[in-house]
Amino acid sequence: MKSSLRCSRILRTLAAAALIALFAAPSVCCAAGKVVRVGFFAFPGYHMMDKNGHKSGYGYDYISSIANWTDWKCEFTGYERSWND
Repeated sequence: MKSSLRCSRILRTLAAAALIALFAAPSVCCAAGKVVRVGFFAFPGYHMMDKNGHKSGYGYDYISSIANWTDWKCEFTGYERSWND
């Protein structure tokens, strides 16, 4: 019983360390203020743009959130294209 609890604790610690490394990597590899080009294609619920050019959706919100943390300037391109393009 104690062995399985210890193993579980080790696995959780390793998973937490991996997540920290994963989310810390973008801020380390790219300088703050850098312009990052992001593919932004029409995909309902994920990438959307209204007739006034206002962007929304899960993917847009996620990238914008990362940009706030890393101080990136994101340039969303390719809305008229598809995933395959």
